[in-house]
Amino acid sequence: MNYPLSLVAAVCFCLCVQNLSAQVSVKELTMRDAVDAAVAQARDLTIKAEQEPQSVSWLAAAPKLSVSYLDSREAIGTDETEVSLMLPIKSGWLRRADAALRHMSSEIAHAYELRTRWFYSGVLRETLWSHRLATQKLVSIREKLQLLKQLERQQQDLATAKVNSDLALLLVQQERLQAELAELEYHQLSERWLRRYRELTGLQQLPSTIAEQSISIIDSYQQHPLVRLLDLEYQREKELLASTSRRAEPWTFSVASKQLESPDLREDQLGISLEMPLSFLMGEDQSYSSASLQLSQVYWKAKDELLEQLHAQRNKIINEVQVLQKKQRLLDESVTLSKTLGQRATELQAANEINAEFVLRRRLAAVDARAAAASNRLQVEKSKALLNQARGYSL
Repeated sequence: MNYPLSLVAAVCFCLCVQNLSAQVSVKELTMRDAVDAAVAQARDLTIKAEQEPQSVSWLAAAPKLSVSYLDSREAIGTDETEVSLMLPIKSGWLRRADAALRHMSSEIAHAYELRTRWFYSGVLRETLWSHRLATQKLVSIREKLQLLKQLERQQQDLATAKVNSDLALLLVQQERLQAELAELEYHQLSERWLRRYRELTGLQQLPSTIAEQSISIIDSYQQHPLVRLLDLEYQREKELLASTSRRAEPWTFSVASKQLESPDLREDQLGISLEMPLSFLMGEDQSYSSASLQLSQVYWKAKDELLEQLHAQRNKIINEVQVLQKKQRLLDESVTLSKTLGQRATELQAANEINAEFVLRRRLAAVDARAAAASNRLQVEKSKALLNQARGYSL
């Protein structure tokens, strides 16, 4: 049977798309992929470099055309007709300022892209680690619930057989209800962070790995996206101010054509002129100097405040990491101790040396100790990621 070529092409296209989708679906998503998606998702909100209209680089302003006619009232007088074209030409100072501004525009556009990527790196770090912490808490709570339900069945059997009082059963039921409430709370929290991630990136899949290595360098902050952007904006403002100084005043080149006409004479004249301000013989006026000084003061004040803020944030996170690491060692010891206590309590209960309530408390304490250790371990990794963010490193 012969099939139309269009049908064969459509089938091949569908198979190729299906194969490509399968390849994409099995590919592990990275944090960098997630940031790329978030930046693309917010592309309409970011500052993008726009193509500026090209202007004539040697003209300081629009050319001026002047036309004049003088009619003599005398019978033997001379009538004058003059046409002149004035071209304001940029001075060398202004051309250098314009070239610097064009270069600055490109650098600032790139700096804004880096700042945008750094910003969304921070948002995704916070979102993904918060989701991971809520999910880990949820797993620990469900593990505890599983144990509580098992203990509840055991205590019900013991209470029915009149072996124990119903006090232990009531304690287990109370713990179960509290755990179920916590499960509901952390399930909602986990789903909320997941929705936030999907809104940011438009992706359904989560990155396979979100842990980062802590970068140990001297924090000069000169390449931090916020500091870099502040420096470039200051340089641009300086060049804009320089373009308004006296040395930036344009030269005026004129081409004139004049016609003189009288009863016995007609004369055509053609001439050129160049008007060049000797601004180098004069210093800058007070308004320019004041504006330059104010710009410098505002810049250094803003930079000092930004550096102080970044330094304080970095030190705060470093201190948090150190405290969490010390806490982790204690929690690991607590997990080991809780496990030993649980085993010992079970042995003593078998010998009827302690009551069931104590054993129950020990088993629940062991579950809580493991949950606290796991949660703190994630907090350490999250703090390392936030430290990279504070140092200005994007994903």
